[in-house]
This record gives sequence, structure tokens and C-alpha cells, in this order.
Amino acid sequence: MIRSIAIAGLLLATTALSAATYKVDTGHSALIWGIQHLGLGNTYGVFKDFTGSITFDRANLAASSVNLTVQIASVDSNDKKRDDHLRNADFFDAGTFPEMTFVATGFTPVADNDKAWTVNGELTIRGVTKPVETTVHLIGEGTHPMAQKPAIGFETEFTIDRTAFGVGQGKVSGYVGKDVRVIVAMEAIAE
Repeated sequence: MIRSIAIAGLLLATTALSAATYKVDTGHSALIWGIQHLGLGNTYGVFKDFTGSITFDRANLAASSVNLTVQIASVDSNDKKRDDHLRNADFFDAGTFPEMTFVATGFTPVADNDKAWTVNGELTIRGVTKPVETTVHLIGEGTHPMAQKPAIGFETEFTIDRTAFGVGQGKVSGYVGKDVRVIVAMEAIAE
């Protein structure tokens, strides 16, 4: 759900012309998901444990990269029973597939917007890899006041089909929607 996946946007956010590598500041970032429940309302949650690295070269986007790893067991929907169910084989099967990953494969500037990029990448959940595309928006950039290093922030929102990754099949498939809304809000600090 992370399309998080969208982390790729981090690297697109800097204005420096030289290549830079950033580490995701997980204390000031969020991987949020939402899904329809019983056709009545939306249920939201987060993944609390994730890491990411980004290399960005604005002058040569082909040299840029992003990698994000999310620990499935960190899923949190504010309900222990539901979270345990999400971790089991009905949904994510965290025991067999403990991580979900996103690797960026391409970056394209959005026309007439110097603060947005189309980011393509590969999202892997439950051992299934699918292409993802999202528009990433620069929220801010500057010098991190405590770290005294360049820092950037971005957000993106996109939707994935959970069934394409084998998440929530079988007896539970009729209780939740198949489309998962993903919001990625990240800050990253230069290494």
C-alpha cells in the first residue's frame, strides 16, 4: 500500500543540480492507507515501520533512484484484532512475506509545474511485483534546522488494486473494497 511507494517523489523534490542522497526521516513521515468496509464507510490505517533511501540528480533523472522497504507487521488500524487479521494469510501473510518494497524505475517532470513529477516504479507485496505510477508533489525544501543538512518533503496519493497482489482473497474478499487509497507524506534529510 505504500506506493509508498511514492517515496520516489522525495528525490524529485530537491533543487540542487548535483546528485544528492537522502534518508527518509521516518519520525516526520507517514504511509497511510484507506479501504472501503462493507460498502458503508472507509477504514484507515498506517504502516509504522519503514525505511527508505533516495538518490536524486535533477540534471540527470536517469541517474536517480529510490528504494522503500515497509515492515508488514507494523500495520496499524487502531484495532488489535483487525491488525492481527491483516497480518495473517487472509491478507498480507506477514510470516511468509514480512516486507513490501517499492523501487522507482523512472521520473518525468510534470509539464508547467516545477514542483511535481510523474514517478514510475515497481511495488512488491506478498511476492507479487506490479508497476505503479503516481504524481508526486514537492511540499518544501531547505536546510533542516537540527541536522544542518539539506532536507525535502513531498506528498503523493494513488490507488492500487489489492487483489492484483493477492491481498484479501477468499472468504474476506466481499467485506472490503478492492481499491486501496494510499497517501505517502515524507520528509527526507541528506546523508
